[in-house]
Amino acid sequence: MGRKQKPEKTAHEKRVDAMKDFIQHLTAYIIVIGSLMVLNIATGPGDLWFLWVAFFWGIGLAFHAVDTFMGDSSRLAKTIVERIEGPSSDVADAKPTPHRPTITAPERAPSQTEISAIIRDGQAVVDRMRHDVRTLPQNRARRDAMLMVSKADEILLAIEEQPDEVLLARDFLNGLLKPIGKLLTDYSRLAVRDVPSAQPTLREVEEKDFPALITRLDAVYERLHRGSLIDLEVAREMMALDTPVQAARVE
Repeated sequence: MGRKQKPEKTAHEKRVDAMKDFIQHLTAYIIVIGSLMVLNIATGPGDLWFLWVAFFWGIGLAFHAVDTFMGDSSRLAKTIVERIEGPSSDVADAKPTPHRPTITAPERAPSQTEISAIIRDGQAVVDRMRHDVRTLPQNRARRDAMLMVSKADEILLAIEEQPDEVLLARDFLNGLLKPIGKLLTDYSRLAVRDVPSAQPTLREVEEKDFPALITRLDAVYERLHRGSLIDLEVAREMMALDTPVQAARVE
């Protein structure tokens, strides 16, 4: 008697999950870029630095959109080649080609060197954020800022443990961590000066931007954690470490 294997998700279910991830990414982009735009215009309208953040994060968002709506890059590349050169001889002859080598997961895996560089750059940003936090007075804003530093550290550690999440790592570094670091630097510079005209903007950052960024950091960590959970479930399936509920399904 064999065990019933856990049914895999259908293509439709996988596409729905991919759409949900993209919508979350797009929502975060709109919220964070909108907040940075308000802060930029309020503190220094002559230098629209938020456009750089929007541009580089937008690149990552565009890649995510292509991956979500057009499939993986290998399939897209194959489609482009076929449109330019025509169908391959194998397809034209309709002859199967057994024993053709396929691209394995390790060949598609991101370079460990790139992940190491992302972690190194990210840690430099976190160290600067930690320095900025120390200049803040003891209040709720300082606690929220320190919480962001702690969560960023946890995400970098999770990325180091999951080098296959290179796309997420790029988006996190360029689209979230660096903008947070810039925001915190500008905030701390104004907060320690106690400029009366800056108080409304500081309050808005404390009450709206900091909580929104903490939520976004939680979402990134949850995404990484979900990947680890899936790996654990796969490992348990391979070792047949079934729960009592699963064991009851034995024929």
